[in-house]
Amino acid sequence: FQLGFTSGAVASCLSSYNINHLDRFFLSGDKGFAEMQPSTGYGPIKGRTHQGELTQPVTIHQTVQMDEMADIIFANKKPIVPVNGEEALKDLKIIDAIYQAVKTGKKVPLTT
Repeated sequence: FQLGFTSGAVASCLSSYNINHLDRFFLSGDKGFAEMQPSTGYGPIKGRTHQGELTQPVTIHQTVQMDEMADIIFANKKPIVPVNGEEALKDLKIIDAIYQAVKTGKKVPLTT
């Protein structure tokens, strides 16, 4: 699929959970690239850019997410992202636009 931006930039994308043994994220642009492999598992995520290896401490994103949820429930912490359905509605609008584009073969603009 492709994403078009108001600046004229176009992103050509591929996303799949059905490619065996390919746990990889790769982003390439006119100023360099970023890569994570593995990128979605429960273990440490390793990455590099055109400038070299990433050196950030290992963070297991599922653990961070679960700790944040626990703090919201038990410490009455305000969530970073609203939990009122706004984010889910944004996702559903994107999914609906994808279905429309496939059905019509035309670009479907997204509004914010």
